[in-house]
Amino acid sequence: MKSEWDMVLDCKDYFETQQQYQKIECEIPFLSRCIDMVLVDSNDKITTIEFKLSKWRDAISQAHDHMRGADYAYVCLPKRRPSQQLISELEASGIGLLLYDEKALDGDKVIVYTQAPESSRKVPLFSDNLLKMVDICCEC
Repeated sequence: MKSEWDMVLDCKDYFETQQQYQKIECEIPFLSRCIDMVLVDSNDKITTIEFKLSKWRDAISQAHDHMRGADYAYVCLPKRRPSQQLISELEASGIGLLLYDEKALDGDKVIVYTQAPESSRKVPLFSDNLLKMVDICCEC
């Protein structure tokens, strides 16, 4: 298995080939943390992704915080059969699940296992701040 950072970079390359996002940035500061990846579409809808190799409970906690600024929040884990406990906790938190397959061809590298519902925790001020941070990071 690759490192977590390798997984992030590989997924970034994958999302760039999908051409559905106008901005894709990694390690974006937000609420005294960093979001592993932020995707912004042409309507300024924000999707955040927290990547973990194993500690999915930590990822859920972090993604839950992301929902204050994002329209959609996901946890991305290496491809394997998710436990019912993981699925239940994601559903209860309103977070989607992506599975990363490092051995897959480019078209199947990231699989949406469960779709994230639109965040009910989004705060416009935090969302605006997150978009500004993405723009600042785009300039680097």
